[in-house]
Amino acid sequence: MSAITIDSLKEKYLITVDKDSIDADTLFSILKTFRVEHLAQKSNIGDEIFEIGEKIKQDWWEKNQFRFVENR
Repeated sequence: MSAITIDSLKEKYLITVDKDSIDADTLFSILKTFRVEHLAQKSNIGDEIFEIGEKIKQDWWEKNQFRFVENR
């Protein structure tokens, strides 16, 4: 048997992972990533969220860059 198997059932995928092939913390981290991806797809957020994120980062940098860059 391989370390990871994927079976396609009628309405589900069944993923089986041998315990000796991955530690629990890594597996939970992967599952958390899957959950976040699922929620992001479910939310139907468009590309405008990326624009908002860039605006937030730009505003933050403008207000805080003095903490990281010396005045010349």
